[in-house]
Amino acid sequence: MARQMLVDMLWRVKTDRADEVLLGALADPDVVLHAIGALQCRFGNEAARSHVVGLVDHPDPRIRCAARKHLQRIDKGTARGSGGARDR
Repeated sequence: MARQMLVDMLWRVKTDRADEVLLGALADPDVVLHAIGALQCRFGNEAARSHVVGLVDHPDPRIRCAARKHLQRIDKGTARGSGGARDR
């Protein structure tokens, strides 16, 4: 649970190392659901989409479902003209 919360808040840390950890968290089934949301906050809709789209075919149905939901959210935000990244 603690790792999940840390990954969830990594979007606030503006360092290259934090970005690497966040992207690496996409391969960790324990924290990937939190990493998806943090990616959108950190990198914005367009950049996050390129990383999330690969999770739509993930073997875990929870991750596939979360990836599809986040892609819908990203597409909706892109259509509105929102970049999606916080604290730019």
